[in-house]
Amino acid sequence: MSKTSQLSQRFRHAIEQGHLRPGDRMPSLRKLCLDHKVSITTAQRAYAELEKQGLIESLPAPVSGCWACPRCRCASRRRCRTTRASSAPST
Repeated sequence: MSKTSQLSQRFRHAIEQGHLRPGDRMPSLRKLCLDHKVSITTAQRAYAELEKQGLIESLPAPVSGCWACPRCRCASRRRCRTTRASSAPST
């Protein structure tokens, strides 16, 4: 199994088990690389795979980053954005 698949599977499991809830911020790409000792390309591919599956959502500024948004727990993606917006740090 590729490093990309292993990494995305690890986060998929965390989301499905409730360790990452809708609206939780995912680790930054840099932190992901350092913590899991993978390249930036591997981290980007893992996040792209999770986003394609609807398990995370990537947003531009001002709340830039990736956020957990599992389909199995959300009534709608809008609800996740609302939850996230209320917990995002203000600038």
